[in-house]
Amino acid sequence: AMFFEISPELAALRGLKNLDWAVVSTPRDAIEAQVLVTERMQPLLVDGRHAHVVGMLWSFGYKGEAVGPRGNHLPP
Repeated sequence: AMFFEISPELAALRGLKNLDWAVVSTPRDAIEAQVLVTERMQPLLVDGRHAHVVGMLWSFGYKGEAVGPRGNHLPP
């Protein structure tokens, strides 16, 4: 199943807990999935500011064994 990996800092900013549901959207599409709060994801320091990273599955493969939203629905 689709999930997003986020840092504890981003989870606190957005009021999310592990296994809560969240929506990530871009001008192209929006997908909903559960969040996995993990120390593996850390904010980046860009031009003196923190930029949060959201990890997500890109695709489940071409055979259609898993269905639902995928990360490749979002970027142009």
